[in-house]
Amino acid sequence: MNERCYIFDVDGVIIDVSEKVQAAKELAKTKGISWKTLLHSKELLSLDRPRKVGVEILRDRLRKGSVIFITGRSERLRKETLEELRKFTGIEKPILITAPRIKEADLISRKLIAFRKATEICQEVVEYHDDDENILKAVRVEYPTINLFLHENSSVKIFSVYK
Repeated sequence: MNERCYIFDVDGVIIDVSEKVQAAKELAKTKGISWKTLLHSKELLSLDRPRKVGVEILRDRLRKGSVIFITGRSERLRKETLEELRKFTGIEKPILITAPRIKEADLISRKLIAFRKATEICQEVVEYHDDDENILKAVRVEYPTINLFLHENSSVKIFSVYK
């Protein structure tokens, strides 16, 4: 693997899940369950779309080094997630690390575990891109020398830059 790596979260950074979130919320009302339970169902994956700004940044970073994807999606969606990444990014063999399902762990803790696994693959992690400010804050505490980028709606902003 290339010594310089760029890590990207999947949902909200590379994949626009806004339609899926809306559909999950509406469907949850009729089923009487949490919309977050439905968010990662195979039935709603067809609503995923590439997120233009995230894919553009990803393609630029591919010219500079290697890319690793991390996701909060469950391992049971690995095949489908890899297919979406191939389709939306053009990367033939994307490297995907899923955040482990740990009973008491919240998403931030799970994503940090996935992030740590990604850092073990690379000699130098240059950037991390996520759509959750709290996850970026947690990463900044453990990895202060990594440049962090916050993705929101159709834009991206620098969250923290190491100088």
